[in-house]
Order: sequence, then structure tokens, then C-alpha cells
Amino acid sequence: MDELRISSDVCEEAGLADEATFLRSISNQTCKAYVVVERGFEYNDEIYDLNEEQSPRHVFLDKTSALREAETRNVEQIRQFNPLAFCYGLDEITSLQREELGRRVSEILGRDFQLPGEEESWDLDPIFPPAATDEQMRAIAKLFDGLEFFQVIEADVAV
Repeated sequence: MDELRISSDVCEEAGLADEATFLRSISNQTCKAYVVVERGFEYNDEIYDLNEEQSPRHVFLDKTSALREAETRNVEQIRQFNPLAFCYGLDEITSLQREELGRRVSEILGRDFQLPGEEESWDLDPIFPPAATDEQMRAIAKLFDGLEFFQVIEADVAV
């Protein structure tokens, strides 16, 4: 196992952080893997209901990379779908009140933005402008702190 530790040091010196982490992990004969899983959803005649079904999408050896990937995927989903279609009430998907949520989204976008009304909330079509930048969409996605399409699960891996 000393060869693995020496190899991990060489990788680190060469700027290969992921490879170094992997080699260190297996030199201990166990390692942690961080699995980015996608939650399934289905229409229940009222809303699109996130269920407990989880499909693995990506595996990382460091938590930071896994969390970054999950965040990127969640932002993509918020851009692609109307997040209001995934709840009976806003309190299920955000800690903000409707007025505050609308105000913050308007502030992020730099223009007036109106959330869809109750009768339009079930529609799955995107509600945010296609011209919104990735940075704006990341900030908007963070407002929906109760809605996760992608999550990170920690797993022990024996080698």
C-alpha cells in the first residue's frame, strides 16, 4: 500500500487532485464515493409529485464535486420546468412567501417578474425567461430551497 501513497503524492504534485484522492482512498482499503442521484416524479392529477425513486447519474470521489454537479443539474431543472408545478403550496418548495419570492426573482433578473397564479401553477412549462444567465438561474434555484431534483448520497466503497 506504500506504493499507492507514493503514487498519490506524485499525482498531487502533478496537479491531479482527483487521482491523488482516489489513490489515497484505496490505500486505506475503503473510500467514500458521492453519488449524484436524480429523483423521479410523476403527475398525480394535481401536481408533479417528486417520489422516492432515485436513479444514480454520476459518481465522485470528493463531496465538493458531487455537490457542484447536483447544483448544476438542479439549476437546469428549474430552468426547464415550472417549479410551482411540484407543490400544493409554496411552503413545500421554498421558505419564502409568494411576494418575497417574486420580489427576489425580479431583483435577480433585473426586471419585473410575476409568478404564475394559482390556476397556472400546475403547468410544467418553464416560467423563467430563456435569456436568464446561468448565474441568474443559480441564484433563482437557491430560492427554491425545498425542491431538489438531484441529491448527493454518500456511500462506502470497499476495495
